[in-house]
Amino acid sequence: MFAGDANGDGFTFNGRFYVPTGPADPKVRWNSTTARDNFFAYVNSSSLRKYSGEVGPRNGETSLWVQTVDLKITQTVPLYRERNAEVFANLLNVGNLLNRKWGLLQELPFSCKRGVAGTTYDAASGQYVYTYTPSTL
Repeated sequence: MFAGDANGDGFTFNGRFYVPTGPADPKVRWNSTTARDNFFAYVNSSSLRKYSGEVGPRNGETSLWVQTVDLKITQTVPLYRERNAEVFANLLNVGNLLNRKWGLLQELPFSCKRGVAGTTYDAASGQYVYTYTPSTL
């Protein structure tokens, strides 16, 4: 997504992202060469590189796969005649209890939209003006 109102509809984070073909893409102008270089360093290290010259597909990215180990301990306790109670304890993400680097959950919420670059549209030149810093993501 664009981090801004790229399509001029008055809403932010709803325009699908155009991945430029390279620094000289005629559809894009950069607010600085540093932003341009940082952007392409990011694109070339991510899955966005496969969409060069295209608009990225909807739902084209997913969160990392997550695996955790949970532990449940139960004990049945007799109460009266045929009545029993069950006492239990759930330990979620046991790996993280053993080592703080294990079992980390790095995920995005379902409704998350990742803004790759900020942009405005310059109608006079017909170009998008991209703004990028690593903190844009």
